Amino acid sequence: MLQAGEKYGALVRVGPNLLICSDPDELRRISGTRTEYTKGPAYDALRVTDGEPHVVSERDPAKHRSLRAKMGAAYSLDFQPAIDRQILRLVDLITRKYAFPHDRISATVHGDDRQPKVMAIDGMLALTLCHGCHRIAGSDTTSNWARMAMVCLLTCPPAYLALQREIDAASGSGHLSSPVATDAEIRILPYLDAVLREAMRLHPSAVSPAKLCPQRETGAGADTVCGFTVPGGTEVGANVPGFLKSTSVFGPDAGCFRPERWLEAARCPNDNRLDRMKADFDLVFGAGKFQCLGKAIAWMEIRKLLVELMRRFDFALINNIQPLHQESFGIMVVNDFNVRVTHRAGNADEYRRGHAQKN
Repeated sequence: MLQAGEKYGALVRVGPNLLICSDPDELRRISGTRTEYTKGPAYDALRVTDGEPHVVSERDPAKHRSLRAKMGAAYSLDFQPAIDRQILRLVDLITRKYAFPHDRISATVHGDDRQPKVMAIDGMLALTLCHGCHRIAGSDTTSNWARMAMVCLLTCPPAYLALQREIDAASGSGHLSSPVATDAEIRILPYLDAVLREAMRLHPSAVSPAKLCPQRETGAGADTVCGFTVPGGTEVGANVPGFLKSTSVFGPDAGCFRPERWLEAARCPNDNRLDRMKADFDLVFGAGKFQCLGKAIAWMEIRKLLVELMRRFDFALINNIQPLHQESFGIMVVNDFNVRVTHRAGNADEYRRGHAQKN
């Protein structure tokens, strides 16, 4: 889709009745709270419970508004204690069953043990919320975001070390609570924010199905998108790579993982570049009346997860050539992500003390 947008422009026909758009302003307009666009037929495939529609798959605008209103309270940030419990369960599982003791690894590094035991954790990050269960939205998309963030870090050692230093500095200065830091403490870490945005920008967890252009009685065209007349009943989807890898917004190296681009933009507030980058990035969560209800929860989960894992463990890829296998079904499915985990010196005992105090 990226190449199609580069070759043919911001609006490309990819099927008899399907257009993809890479213009962020047009996508925000199409999804606006007062838009006449509705969910397209692809949403019907998301009816997973006896064919009954839910808040994601419901295509009737009035019913969709009603469901969103009812579900809104369920996505409150008051959910934080439940997330903390799940993160501690994951950390405890890794600590007890998978992670190497640091002294064992130290002996190996110094040549005292010539046959170290190697253990890989297949899909470990998927355990965060759903313990391996595939879900249409929510836990699967968030765990995939975590996987891709970790892959990006492990294949870019300078970024991995920079984030580790930021977390260590915050923890060492007493700015991070134990055993799990609060979201308010974590969200002010600038490099963490940049890493997570950059990972999602390059590897979006899901692509929202196309929206249906409204039917009109007057004339053949029901809307104008990117200067083109679009007939009613035409599906218009988002060319996600097209706007997330835009060189005009994210720079000439937009196809590369470089978290520093977000920090550089923040240092130049007068040109509004950071605001534009964030606004276009946010489209991965949808916009307007189609925006993901769990956006704030997803951000909280991913920030907490990455911080608590990296402050306690060191990670390394098992397969540097092909770190994982991924397939896209609208929602990205990631498998075969194997990593080697070791306790970081001093941090395992600190975790156990904090965990015991909390219990």
